[in-house]
Amino acid sequence: MSKTLTSDEMVVILREDAGDHFSFLTSTRDRVNEWLARGDGIAVYQNEDLGSRNVGARRFVSFGSHDAMIETDDPTRQMPGARGEITWRYQLEATYRGAPLVFVVDNPRDLRQTSKRSDLRDVVDLWWSATLDNHEPARSWGSGYAQEYSTDHGTRSIVLWDSEELRDADKCVFLIDDGDTVRPYYVSGHPADNESLWLKPFPTTIHACDECGIEFTEREEACDSCYSRKQRNGFRPIEFGTWSLGPRRAYHLKVRRG
Repeated sequence: MSKTLTSDEMVVILREDAGDHFSFLTSTRDRVNEWLARGDGIAVYQNEDLGSRNVGARRFVSFGSHDAMIETDDPTRQMPGARGEITWRYQLEATYRGAPLVFVVDNPRDLRQTSKRSDLRDVVDLWWSATLDNHEPARSWGSGYAQEYSTDHGTRSIVLWDSEELRDADKCVFLIDDGDTVRPYYVSGHPADNESLWLKPFPTTIHACDECGIEFTEREEACDSCYSRKQRNGFRPIEFGTWSLGPRRAYHLKVRRG
């Protein structure tokens, strides 16, 4: 006989099912709360086939109204499924029906929660996807979580949290495609723990001194010994001669915000 869960017990099951995947936990929480808000319940099914490599895995199914997956108040013992789908492994473990679940999803990879820098502004969540080879058609793909942020200097930079699938990622150029523009980024930082990549856009606004020709990110009047005076004023000279051209690999990351 299946168990009737309290809200706290339901939250524990959701957390166990998601593990460290905070984004999966967030989306699951939001989905089941939609069911609960319209008065439906949650049926928890668990894979009980000891011969399955996914034994213990859970599935969540709505029940109750005509909008639910199971249009009755009593969920079936075996999980229903589409024609041809193997569902006999999944047996009813528990049910919950009550108020929406309210709990905070901790994200250990959120700059808003973990960064000690005081100059980060306007942090925005990003989700990226990319092909991981140069075959046509592509044979492998990757996706992950990132965040975009501003600093006191106004530059919009990116931290890639999920970069394990990207080969030689710290030596690559990244083309960030938001659907409107494509802009090249370089790796400005790569922590020793290999858990993140910090990206900055290639400088695109370059000005040269009228007298000596040294290039700067902002324009000033021509001057004597302009390098030292501009450096004192905080204008960093751009020297492309020291940049490594012809990277071994470049990744085209398609991103969406939110």
